[in-house]
Amino acid sequence: MLDIGAGAGALAHQAAALGVEGLPLSIFPPLWSLGLTQRLAPYPECKALVMDGQALTFEENIFDVAFFHSVDYLVSRLGRGAG
Repeated sequence: MLDIGAGAGALAHQAAALGVEGLPLSIFPPLWSLGLTQRLAPYPECKALVMDGQALTFEENIFDVAFFHSVDYLVSRLGRGAG
């Protein structure tokens, strides 16, 4: 599971607790001080990365599911460019 804009890690933590291997991303690591690192500590398979969700740098960009938390922001940005 790719978690773009993971912030404090609420989604990544819930997924890891259910056994889902997650990959939370944030372009702004100071947000991790809100608890991401601590929440994921019991789940070593779930590693947070500093990365821009618009410029993924994985060998293969294949994930079972991806989440982006600021859909309202993205839609408003796309709407401005459409006109």
